[in-house]
Amino acid sequence: MLFTDTSPLTTLVFARHYHGYALPRLEELASKSAARYARVFLCADDIPYENSWDRSGEANPHQLQVWTIQELEARQIPFVELRGSLEERIAAAAAHLPV
Repeated sequence: MLFTDTSPLTTLVFARHYHGYALPRLEELASKSAARYARVFLCADDIPYENSWDRSGEANPHQLQVWTIQELEARQIPFVELRGSLEERIAAAAAHLPV
């Protein structure tokens, strides 16, 4: 089983936020998200945003979360939102995986 922590769809939302648009190739990759992943887990925004060197500028985590959910729903991509502590999130994700 392979997990990835960011998809083209997530990158699309951030590109639109930070740059006001996304390149056509990113739009294309994001459009394939519905068929590319067996499960989509979306971490809730209930953990404080931690700024780091690889994040550019201020962000509004709640607004980014809203936009991400809107993109997932518009593309009819089922997802499970993970909330709580790291351990709670791991348990919730594990409950949705095949044995």
